[in-house]
Amino acid sequence: MKYLFTCKFQNSYLLKQSREDKSILEPETRSTYYDIIKEEEKGNPPVLFSLTDGVNYHAVDLTSGQFSKNSSFGDFLESYYLAEPQNELLKLIYYRDSSIIIGRKQQIISFTFGWENIKVGLRRTISIN
Repeated sequence: MKYLFTCKFQNSYLLKQSREDKSILEPETRSTYYDIIKEEEKGNPPVLFSLTDGVNYHAVDLTSGQFSKNSSFGDFLESYYLAEPQNELLKLIYYRDSSIIIGRKQQIISFTFGWENIKVGLRRTISIN
């Protein structure tokens, strides 16, 4: 995969996705994202989520709703994507769009991430290639 994620949780636990993308909890059947879901179910929500390709760094702060690119919070797509100040943690949104080419491995087209505040019906995401 071009981009790998790192997720920091409320209790400061840090989860890093490997190139193999295997769950720590169920490595034979699940991806690393499964571990994020399970951690959140235990009452330890994500507070920072980032994607990196080793050169570029994209992140979302799930306590403020701000997105960043290359560690500069507030400058990335500020007119549309910056959230109003939040008094609660936001729910993480993350998925990969892909295409399958017959006779080849799956190729990832884009990575989408962001947040959702279900109470007020507000959702913000960005996609990177």
